[in-house]
Amino acid sequence: MPRKSRIPSYCHHRASNQAYVHIDGKDVYLGRYGSDESKVEYERLVRKHLADRTKAELERNVQFATDITVSEILVRYLPHVESYYRKRGRSTNQVTIIKLALRVLREKFGHLEAREFGPKALKACRAEFVQQGLCRNEVNRRTGWIRQFFKWAVSEELVPASVWHGLQAVSGLRKHRSEAPDREPVGPVPDAHVEAILPHLSPAVAAMVRIQSLAGMRPDEVVAMRGCDLVTTGSVWEYRPGSWKTEHHEGRAPRVIMLGPRAQAIVKEWLKTDLEAFLFSPRESLAGHHTERRKARQTPLWASHKAAQERKRTAEPKRKPRDRYDVTSYRRAIHRACDRAFPHPTLSRIAEEALTDEQRDELERWRKDHRFSPNRLRHSAATRLRREIGIDAARTVLGHSDVETTVIYAERDLETARTAMERFG
Repeated sequence: MPRKSRIPSYCHHRASNQAYVHIDGKDVYLGRYGSDESKVEYERLVRKHLADRTKAELERNVQFATDITVSEILVRYLPHVESYYRKRGRSTNQVTIIKLALRVLREKFGHLEAREFGPKALKACRAEFVQQGLCRNEVNRRTGWIRQFFKWAVSEELVPASVWHGLQAVSGLRKHRSEAPDREPVGPVPDAHVEAILPHLSPAVAAMVRIQSLAGMRPDEVVAMRGCDLVTTGSVWEYRPGSWKTEHHEGRAPRVIMLGPRAQAIVKEWLKTDLEAFLFSPRESLAGHHTERRKARQTPLWASHKAAQERKRTAEPKRKPRDRYDVTSYRRAIHRACDRAFPHPTLSRIAEEALTDEQRDELERWRKDHRFSPNRLRHSAATRLRREIGIDAARTVLGHSDVETTVIYAERDLETARTAMERFG
């Protein structure tokens, strides 16, 4: 074991009656033993010695820390990400987004000493994001997560602060001034498109689409509706989600969603005696689907059919349907309904395995152009609310903290401007 360091002693040289101290491998004489002058000089030398020793130890620790590689810091950082980005005991989607950004950092510079990571290395990661075909906003977002990673490393004293300060010099890509494509603004979806997909949705998903279109709520709010979150007194019901997007922000009021008569009529059809249960359940939707298929069956059930059905009921399925939808399954159901409602004129009739690569790419482009995601239903509601009740009231209904956010969601109603100019222009 290494010997514990100690404070140098005040010593007596008997032959000369001098006081001395042994510091840094040599004896330093202080004057007559026991005098005030010798003791003052002793304290000065000891303080200087301790200060120099502390500084040297700090320099050794910093040198050790700065030898750490990017991958070694990532091992420490990811548990922090998983513990920080949580809501009500569950990791948020932010964890997945951060890991996607840091994967490029690890693959390209994981072996590099973290103190050597500079602006050019960050630009190389940014170029990789562009090469992946990400839009400009997403490129800037993922580049920012790499910058945030090094900021955390500085706060943990794993790399010098100069590393993070250097990365601040890399600005984000500007609109129309980079190779990264600019994503088209998310706009409202036409009412005709919504009506076209409703017959191709399960009753539960169709109800969610209609409620979201009427109330303007977020996708994660409509999939999590429960009876216990509803206040059904009064002409307008209140839906208070158990969790919402901005609940972790300080000073934000709880989210309250108003449900008018048309939305109430839809919700009433799905209310359950168990108030803690989710209104819209994939498990119940699947059971209802099987029931409808049995009712529509044309041929009689033979004994062998009944035996096969019994085996299916008792067998343990590989994938059990969940008791609630999430945003991903909700979006996937809408996309499938869009594919059925707006089939490609020719390619939709060909089996997937028979398509050539060019045909498959063309079919994918067609489907992408004719699909819409559930968040566009919120944009449609925002546009309608802004047109009918004004921007301030729309902000309150949508749960935005400022008007600027509502402006982003609510596409300007050009028809209103055209009518006004016909009258006053």
